Amino acid sequence: MSGTLIAELLHSYRELGHYLRGRLRNAEDAADIAQSSFERVYRYALPARVSLRR
Repeated sequence: MSGTLIAELLHSYRELGHYLRGRLRNAEDAADIAQSSFERVYRYALPARVSLRR
């Protein structure tokens, strides 16, 4: 995975976290949702030969 893609994912993760905190007004819930979303996107951005599923 390229460094550019990782940088874009991290930037989007931060933006999503800010947005969710504003909408939900609950920092813990916002962090949980943002992390879950980031994990899903990251998993699908990985090459097909690597699997994070258990």
